[in-house]
Amino acid sequence: IGAAASADGVLDSSADGIVAIGLEACKNATNAVGTTAIGYRALKEVTSGDRNMGIGWQAGVDTLTNSDDNVFIGFESGGGAHETSASAKNVAIGNYTLHGVMNAASNNTAVGHLAGENITLADHNVLMGHESGVAITNGSYNTCLGTDCGETIQSGHRNVCIGGYADVDVEGRNDTITIGYNIESHDDDDRLRIGGSSHYLLYDFASGGGVTITSDGRIKKDIKDSDLGLDFIKELRPIKYREKAIRDW
Repeated sequence: IGAAASADGVLDSSADGIVAIGLEACKNATNAVGTTAIGYRALKEVTSGDRNMGIGWQAGVDTLTNSDDNVFIGFESGGGAHETSASAKNVAIGNYTLHGVMNAASNNTAVGHLAGENITLADHNVLMGHESGVAITNGSYNTCLGTDCGETIQSGHRNVCIGGYADVDVEGRNDTITIGYNIESHDDDDRLRIGGSSHYLLYDFASGGGVTITSDGRIKKDIKDSDLGLDFIKELRPIKYREKAIRDW
């Protein structure tokens, strides 16, 4: 339904279940089985890719011809140019989600205005919230849950950011967990940080050392000397160790 909807492609006998509504929606389809395109130029370039869904103004407009199993819902969701290799199994809901020049970017989920807007080569990211993971290009396996969280990540991998404005400290940071409002990962890879910008718990996975918890006298009252004495100190057991190889765990 609509001018040039599924018009330029020559549908073959296997082209089952195509729904195209809107000007140039699914315009070039040939055997795009199970494709649903609703909106101006939605999924316009798909020819043989199967089971794609594009709903919205230019949703998935330049999706590579043979990309499968993508869902793009929103104004220009998935609307960036796709290059070279198929991008598959992506889910994007919200205006300008997954809007980058995607090239073999697969298994990403982005929900929220501009979430994952710049993803190109990345895969297996889960991004939920306004501008969540907005700067990611080729970083993979990141999880960002909260408004404007994970905004600094670009090439970093396997980071978890939970909370409004929770983030990493540099764009290539790897393997961090940051939980709280308006805080960022701390100085290095393999770090856990939970709390706020001033008061937080910090742990270094790589060293296996102790937990650091901030202590600020400005927020305390009724401060007294502890009754823990020499007997307690004698019970402490400092140790040294070497880390095992993973195969020996």
